[in-house]
Amino acid sequence: MKRRILRISGPLALALSVALGPATLHAYCARPGFAQLWKSAFPDFVIPVYISIGTTTTIEYSGLDVDEVERFVLETISRHNEVAVGPRLRFAGYTTEDIYYDKMGIDAFMDRPKGITVDSFSCMANRCSSANAVACMDPSGMMDPKVRVSLAPQCPAGTGFGVSIHHLDSGADTFTAFLHEMGHAFGLRHADDPQPECPPGALFGNNPSGNAGTMNSVLGANNGAYREWRRDDIDGLSALYPHRSTELVFWDDIIFPQAPLESDLVSIVGAESIRTPSPSSVAVAGGSAYFAAVDTAHRVVLYEDSGAGFTGPEVIDPGASGLTWGNPALALGVDTVFVLWASAEQPDSLQVVRRWAVRDVQGMTWSYGQDSPSPGARRYGAAYATTDYFVAATTHNSSLDFPIVTTFDTAGDPVDEVELDFRVFDLGSGTCTGDLDLSICLLPYSTETFAGPDLGYLELLVDAAGTLSIAPSPVESDVPARGKMALANRSESEVRGTAGHRRYALLTPDAVPAPAPVPLPLINGDDWPVAMGASSRLGATPHWFGLSRRSVVCGNEVVQGGEQCDDGNVINGDGCDASCAVEPAGDTGGATSETGGSDDLGGSELGGDGCECRVHRRASPAALLLVLPALFYRRRCSRGE
Repeated sequence: MKRRILRISGPLALALSVALGPATLHAYCARPGFAQLWKSAFPDFVIPVYISIGTTTTIEYSGLDVDEVERFVLETISRHNEVAVGPRLRFAGYTTEDIYYDKMGIDAFMDRPKGITVDSFSCMANRCSSANAVACMDPSGMMDPKVRVSLAPQCPAGTGFGVSIHHLDSGADTFTAFLHEMGHAFGLRHADDPQPECPPGALFGNNPSGNAGTMNSVLGANNGAYREWRRDDIDGLSALYPHRSTELVFWDDIIFPQAPLESDLVSIVGAESIRTPSPSSVAVAGGSAYFAAVDTAHRVVLYEDSGAGFTGPEVIDPGASGLTWGNPALALGVDTVFVLWASAEQPDSLQVVRRWAVRDVQGMTWSYGQDSPSPGARRYGAAYATTDYFVAATTHNSSLDFPIVTTFDTAGDPVDEVELDFRVFDLGSGTCTGDLDLSICLLPYSTETFAGPDLGYLELLVDAAGTLSIAPSPVESDVPARGKMALANRSESEVRGTAGHRRYALLTPDAVPAPAPVPLPLINGDDWPVAMGASSRLGATPHWFGLSRRSVVCGNEVVQGGEQCDDGNVINGDGCDASCAVEPAGDTGGATSETGGSDDLGGSELGGDGCECRVHRRASPAALLLVLPALFYRRRCSRGE
């Protein structure tokens, strides 16, 4: 199979960026004092994030308007919350409280709310220690759980610091720098700090001769691989923060567009995933529903619902190649299931292997395939074409973030592959319609624009031989993209999508397009990402189902995970003990108490080391033309379908 490069004309065609190699690397260094500090104010480790609109620290000094920054912050929260390790983040709104650096003898953060505040500063008051910084972080330093993460101001040329413009399209983009500084707010130091520079009492792990992750001090050129936590970053967060027990839940989404209540959520017994699951759409009437997930051992696993609820997990690949630190993708054919994931990721390298597996829905034996190792992102999408081929998309191509689309036959053999010549911020799983001669597939992606990222939809044609062709230009919308995205359909006329913790109806051919997202309220205080699938199990009318995570909490009157009971309290002696285990008859023991130690939170632990990220930058591309996604259906109908 030879890769073809397809050029797409129009405003999305961008110049290439030159990738810069990472600096000499070492290992993660995590400071427990930060975890203790956050726990003191937020025992559930759900940290609020604010945006400053104060007088001296307004975010508008960055040159971005408030709406742009809000969308940018929400995308960061969604990307972080895809991984069930470390603290959770939630957007808490705006604050007018400033920092008082000019007043001696007081806490400069005294009026700031507890949590993380995103701000900026004037060109006359540079608060980042480097003139070349895109962003920087500074804790209160007063034993108070308050941190600022600042975007550098937009300053005129010749001032010696600040930025000319914040962007996502070249150099170490602002999103990567911002996520990096959030890592510092959680307690992660630079991954290229040698062990002697890791402070006493800090946690040091992985390969001391070299690690690769978002917490490198020199991030190099724009690289989608750094736009989410890598293995080294995830290992550092896992070492620093206690494991939070979560479970996967699903609900029948007949309630759309309303959000599900706690009473609508059904626990999937034994299902704990550290990544957002990837569910199937309808492929055949009477067939099972599936979803792929990543368990706490980082194994890619499969769950199936044949009519009595989801059961599993089935480990797809029991060897080392079956481990992943990214999100898997899944597509369901008429009689075959296809799963795609990033394999062979190591803490000291950006190299990953795109690996896939297929099996007959009635069988138990998987067949595997994989590419050669190459540096790249772990953002994958999949779909099933009606011509009986699977479609896989990825930004796997090193630092260029160009989409690569591949077709596979149902035996798992690659058939055709094309590389597009425009950059994307992210992409996800899609949906296909058509017949046995021609299938029209729609894959979601997000644009590399700071005023977004916005959702776009890439239209692919797959013929009876598995050959790919691409529509002349992508279809774009003004729907904000947040975190992992996907499309699902239960018929040709009904398409729904997800973006982060939101779900939406994309459009229908016979009605006014309705792409507006429907935000879900917090479930157990967390902005968990959601996934949407469709099922026609047992021959029933196809129906929508939703998937998400929720915390396993003893004492919430919901029997979850490994709990044997939950009577709404954590008191021993009432038949259900403080750990939600059934007590033997006659046990009247009282409540237990615990006393724990604390970390030293001295100045060396939380001193304002004010990390900064040095980058090269160029002017941002022209604004992108937004087109209603209904164009997809206009094209399809124009072909006489």
